[in-house]
Amino acid sequence: MALMTQKEYAAKKKVSAQYINKLVTQGKIALVGKKVESKQADAAIAATKRHGRLIQPKRSASKASKKTAVRIRKEKAPKPPKVDSATRKAAASRADREFWEAKTAQRKYEQMTGLLLPRDQVLEAERMKNSNIRSKLRALPRELALALSTATTPAEAEKLLLDEIDALLDRLAKDPLGMEEAARPVAPLEDIPEVGGPIVMPPASDVEARV
Repeated sequence: MALMTQKEYAAKKKVSAQYINKLVTQGKIALVGKKVESKQADAAIAATKRHGRLIQPKRSASKASKKTAVRIRKEKAPKPPKVDSATRKAAASRADREFWEAKTAQRKYEQMTGLLLPRDQVLEAERMKNSNIRSKLRALPRELALALSTATTPAEAEKLLLDEIDALLDRLAKDPLGMEEAARPVAPLEDIPEVGGPIVMPPASDVEARV
């Protein structure tokens, strides 16, 4: 009893392995384990030939659909109508003009809404910010001189400096350009009280009497 796989038996009989598998599925060829017994398989094939010609199994629908899909992919797309060079150049020029017109309109909108500032304004704001920071930092020694002179330890002097620097940084973060401070009203000179009060001269008679 010669046993062989379905593939080996199909190669021996010069038929496809799918055909042998079909006969196994239909029960015409019995398997011994997972292999085919050649004599029994020969008899089954001979019986099939007597009842009709040897029929190879049909190709599966999946393979047919794959070939159909391949044929669809191979179909060429219709060519666009030919356009002369003058028309093509005019279309390209119009597209370029519309692009820059849209860019210009967008820039004008950003300027009107304040999203885009002129270069001169940005540079002036940067100059004002740097000037404000410089003046505030240079004023620190004068403002802290008296408080630092009364500090008894280095730690106390360091704390005074750090507290004042933190407070200054908070003010600069809220008003980096110093606009709020510049907008504060200045008291007129007549509203500023004189130091020590007005000088009152004694009457001349009192002066003569004391003399």
